[in-house]
Amino acid sequence: MKTLTAFDAKTHFGALLDRVQSGEEVVITRRGQVVARVIPEGLDDVDNRQDLVTAMRASREAIRKSNGSLDMRELIDEGRRY
Repeated sequence: MKTLTAFDAKTHFGALLDRVQSGEEVVITRRGQVVARVIPEGLDDVDNRQDLVTAMRASREAIRKSNGSLDMRELIDEGRRY
């Protein structure tokens, strides 16, 4: 993973895109603080999405077990009341 300042990223934008296109992740900082992460298209974190889906399914099952027949439509409608 390469780290660039905002100035360097702006100045060498073409080279930055070449690095990203070749599969490298580039972090851009401004005044020492991370402000952006540039990753190749299609390489976003699929594992995190899978973990999220698994957690949502587990939550749904836990709700269903604790409240009997509570389904997703009832949860949506209940959320709209608040």
